[in-house]
Amino acid sequence: MLKTPRLLAALAMVMLAIAGCGGGGDDDDGGAPEAEKVGQAKASGNVTWCIGKDTTGAFGTVIDNFNKANPNAKAKLLELPEDAGEQRRLQIQRLRAKNTECDVLGADVIWIPEYAGQGWLKDVSDFMSQNGDKFIKSAVDTTELDGKNYAVPFNSNAGFLYYRTDQVDKAPETWEDVYKEEESRRAFESGNATFMRNWPYAYALGKDSKIADKFDIATFPGFAGKPGAGVIGGYDLAISAYSKNPEGSLAFIEFATNAEQQKIMATEASLPPTLAEVYDDPAVKKVMPFADQLRTAIEQAKPRPVSPVNPLISEAIFNNVYAALQGDMSPDEAASKMNEEIQKAIETF
Repeated sequence: MLKTPRLLAALAMVMLAIAGCGGGGDDDDGGAPEAEKVGQAKASGNVTWCIGKDTTGAFGTVIDNFNKANPNAKAKLLELPEDAGEQRRLQIQRLRAKNTECDVLGADVIWIPEYAGQGWLKDVSDFMSQNGDKFIKSAVDTTELDGKNYAVPFNSNAGFLYYRTDQVDKAPETWEDVYKEEESRRAFESGNATFMRNWPYAYALGKDSKIADKFDIATFPGFAGKPGAGVIGGYDLAISAYSKNPEGSLAFIEFATNAEQQKIMATEASLPPTLAEVYDDPAVKKVMPFADQLRTAIEQAKPRPVSPVNPLISEAIFNNVYAALQGDMSPDEAASKMNEEIQKAIETF
């Protein structure tokens, strides 16, 4: 196993690489092409929502609610596979073909810069300028590329630090404190680890394990004097550049992201809201007993590198950091190879 100082050095180099490949700015290199703006929402006509498999029925409930509330519009759900990679592949396949089948795209937050960078999304900046302050700011940040908004926040996510209450008295305040306790956190539920970083879904699994009453959660600790922050997850709703009904699509998105529908997403599908107020709802707190902590974690979270080639950047980081953690290559070798692959990814756009 890598010694902690070398591991931290490798991760620091990862962060430098990420900082060097972030998008945004005022130059024209790598920016999104000019996109058609959707000026207003108008609940009329047909709207097809393309998103991952509706495993809980919550998406279908939102569709039914929209259609009942808007008799001049007809929304329908087109379910894509449950696997996120397959969702992206099938969406891109349609977008490259300029297919008009999908009006509203349910897209992972890391796909938005990629899709916008290719000119595949409508510009919804006007809507967000009027409504953006209703949403948690970190969620709004995921919809942006080059100062424009190409989506509306639908659901969000952020990680927790899980810790064993039978092994430590309180959550560590810094990552340095975490590393003082132990180097390996791979066997949390087996009782051989004190800490684990994971998404909220692991909470229910932990409560159904042999350590059900022996763990708690906390937001991420700080590092080197800086406040704690994780990466933000979740899905946004965007309008395909090839939609024949962009105004109807925006009306559906406006409806699907309101407080009542987000409550349905939270209580029926365990999807974290992007509206701060929904976390205070008693029904949401019942199914998400960590609702207050989750809201804080999402508020503290930061978007991953804002780049049209984000999936390729993420793959380069994951593969090489994993290789270093497994001892297949040194941290220096991993960082060098990672940077080389990131640069190649940027050059493809």
